[in-house]
Amino acid sequence: MAITIATAFGNGALAPLLGEISSEFGVSFTALGALISAFGIARLIIDLPAGGLIDRLPSHPLFYTGALLVITGVSVSALAPIYPLLFAGRIIEGSGASVAGAAAQAYVAREAPEESRGQMLGTISAAQMVGGFLSPAIVGLVASLAGWRFGLLATVVPSLLAVALVKLYVKHGHGKRPRSNNIFGLRGFIYTPGRLAIVNLMTVALTFPIFGFKAVLYPVYGTQELQLEPALVGLAISISTLMRFPVAIAAGALSDRFGRVRVYVPSAIFMGLVSVLVSQAGDVATYVLFGLAFGLGGGAVPMVTSMVVDRSPRDRVGVALGTHAFIRDIGVVITPLLLGLSIDGIGYGASAFGLLGFACLSAALAVVAGDASPNHRSTQSQTT
Repeated sequence: MAITIATAFGNGALAPLLGEISSEFGVSFTALGALISAFGIARLIIDLPAGGLIDRLPSHPLFYTGALLVITGVSVSALAPIYPLLFAGRIIEGSGASVAGAAAQAYVAREAPEESRGQMLGTISAAQMVGGFLSPAIVGLVASLAGWRFGLLATVVPSLLAVALVKLYVKHGHGKRPRSNNIFGLRGFIYTPGRLAIVNLMTVALTFPIFGFKAVLYPVYGTQELQLEPALVGLAISISTLMRFPVAIAAGALSDRFGRVRVYVPSAIFMGLVSVLVSQAGDVATYVLFGLAFGLGGGAVPMVTSMVVDRSPRDRVGVALGTHAFIRDIGVVITPLLLGLSIDGIGYGASAFGLLGFACLSAALAVVAGDASPNHRSTQSQTT
């Protein structure tokens, strides 16, 4: 959880700083979208090899390597005198976050008992919410007091704390890892058979309403259209993320009992609908209220990881999660670019309807993929 909070903290730090970065470097919405995508581009490069290595190497060296890359990337970004160096720093930081975050997720997936897997993975998703909740508010406050560069530097602190906590408290996992002679072959890095491929496509579709909302539509609409201060935008994002924290924990537990799909579908569609409503907000109160409502759809996020793990052999959890992360990050990279172009071309309202369309597509794919959770399989066997 400490690692997950730290990686989420860095990922969400940029949102309240977009206005100041745009003013200092004189870049367009499209360039801001590319800057946000830099984090995803790095993860896109790292996801597959990281997934393969997670199945073969101890977790702790991966945790420490990821933290070192994150700290290096943040430092480069915060000190960057020109836009390309800022972009490069985000690439380095994203690489570290991918390695450490994936290793932490796989650790929990392996050690969790089947009957409570959804609840434990839901808790990890809730940890992402903690990082996402703290980051915009703290970074936005620091940026308002001392500028956006110091706001970025503040994101180093959670990574340092995470390293210390891992060293002191995280035990070495006792799950067996495969010893393949073909560790560098394609099969060692990619695993997405059958309906798992549908789950991964479902994830790409979900990325547009979730990442598009929190990383582009919501902060850009607040800073540019409503002319709000970075600290206020950061606080609004934090309030939205805070709502998703208990929702993610509850959704994980409910999915263990009633199935993943029954939780996922209404959550995904609801987030798409709220994206449309946000584009119509005309004052601060409405803006914050719709951000809060978006958090109620947070039950969709933990379902995705649980659905991947449900369909993966225990000795291939790492590569399955790496493949899933790679496919998801395709959407993460594309979303800010397309949404930035869309806002520049057709405005906020029409772009928000596009996010709703992708949310509905994701819900439909979840129904097609079906439910493979342990309790659901047990119920089906008893019925048969």
